[in-house]
Amino acid sequence: MSSPIALGLPEPLRRAKIDPIHRSVSEAHMINGLYVATFSSSLGGGAGVIFLEDAHLRGGDSSMFFLGMYHSDGDVVRMSITADTHTRQPGAVLLFGQERATLQLTGRFAGTEATLQGTSAAAPRVTFTATLRRVAR
Repeated sequence: MSSPIALGLPEPLRRAKIDPIHRSVSEAHMINGLYVATFSSSLGGGAGVIFLEDAHLRGGDSSMFFLGMYHSDGDVVRMSITADTHTRQPGAVLLFGQERATLQLTGRFAGTEATLQGTSAAAPRVTFTATLRRVAR
């Protein structure tokens, strides 16, 4: 049975065979671990955590949770992430102006950090930027 997250992924990501073996950071590959994520869009920004494990990602912040898949090829990383609201925060601005959105991100990994950019079909004119910094394996 396919995961609901995988159904929304582009075909190359659904078929991707992800090597779960921890590679050295010097090889500039995305590896399993816990990452601090900072993100922004033209509607606002925030920070949270994302845990990457064998092509799957999970994470969240004080108002949203994130589920998705990732694939790395050399220093290029691609992610498909569904962000959904778990708690409404008074005065909080939703990054895409919606409580649930699926993002398609592409970027590069260098050392223990990745910088990614992308959009969501829910708000195609809103660009999204994220930086991931590994804090634990």
